[in-house]
Amino acid sequence: MRKNLKILHVLSQLPEYTGSGHYVQALLAESIKKGHRCFLLSAGSDRWSQRGQELPYIERGNRVVVPFESRRLPFPIPGMSDVMPYEHSRFGELTDRQMELYEEAFREALIHGVKTFSPDLIHCHHLWLLTSMTRRLFPEIPVIATSHGSDLRQMRNLPRFRAKVLEGCANLNRVLALSAPQKEEIQEIYGIPSDRISVVGGGYNSNLFTLQEKPEVPPVTIMYGGKISSEKGIPWLARSLGKVYLPWRLIVAGKGTGQDGKKCVEMLEALGSRVELVGQVPPSKMAALMGKSHVFVLPSLHEGLPLVLLEALACGCRVVATALPGVLEMAVGIAPSALETVPMKVSPATVWDPGQESLSNMVLALERQIGRTLKEKSPSIPQERLKSYTWESVFEKTEKGYFTALEETSPL
Repeated sequence: MRKNLKILHVLSQLPEYTGSGHYVQALLAESIKKGHRCFLLSAGSDRWSQRGQELPYIERGNRVVVPFESRRLPFPIPGMSDVMPYEHSRFGELTDRQMELYEEAFREALIHGVKTFSPDLIHCHHLWLLTSMTRRLFPEIPVIATSHGSDLRQMRNLPRFRAKVLEGCANLNRVLALSAPQKEEIQEIYGIPSDRISVVGGGYNSNLFTLQEKPEVPPVTIMYGGKISSEKGIPWLARSLGKVYLPWRLIVAGKGTGQDGKKCVEMLEALGSRVELVGQVPPSKMAALMGKSHVFVLPSLHEGLPLVLLEALACGCRVVATALPGVLEMAVGIAPSALETVPMKVSPATVWDPGQESLSNMVLALERQIGRTLKEKSPSIPQERLKSYTWESVFEKTEKGYFTALEETSPL
């Protein structure tokens, strides 16, 4: 008989604001439904945590927070992406002293967390420095880790940290990937055998993101939700919409930071009154906006398995998205007729001037989806195909990984 587990989740980011943080919160919710006890060790910042909400699935006594922008760590939280929805540092720009402070603080927090909670296993998020440290500190405890995609980019872009990351991550008990293409990338970068990597996918809240009656057309309501940044393809989208002459309006839910975010916002505002910037919104508001939108667009240059597309499809949106591996896998598996993929001919270096071919590709994709919507407000999306992408389904596969890791490490 399977027992209820004590699971320590480890995340080096703010769980209230990041995609990986929302993923962790969903796993916490599903874990508790199954009777498991959960604990969370994460980064924190008084300046940002005061704006966030209390995590509903973690009691105050079951959480350890490593405080940045504090006397001990006098710098912002290093982001797993170079663009984050809050003030952050970049790993590539940290000094040796800052890295020492980072490692010391998390090492003490991990030791305290394990001593306090006595977990049956540890579930880390991101195949990166903190996960490697966790594996090295606790060789006697099963440690599994989920890759969220940004870790793979950091491994490719920051050779300074590769040896330290591989030292621990290569010895993880199990690794959980979001998609089959991501699994192959993990094997290539980390040298982890295929039989130690499980594809569990990503999920959406099927109680929150549901079909709704769409507003009359024209105009066709297009929505973007996510960070307002160049790496999310906002300049590409703005330039493309400027060349679309079919009737459209755009809702943008998200926030930009720094000069990059400011420049992206200016490009969107230059499109005039057809663009509505609503800022960063909670999931309930996101679901409501998606429910009243006809087309969802994700022109991102990097994604693992974009969970926001699952949410949009569940809300009955047509989709325009960059032809990234995770997106293509989703298109084939769920709704090929509702999802228009755009070949990516841009890079972070050229996104501000994506070139004629990239503009033409995006313009055509947008016009096709707008044209389809003008004929029929909602696409035919087989909802039964989305069932394997609910958080319940994702947790079933994750939980299987937990018990496999425990069985493989149990003494004879």
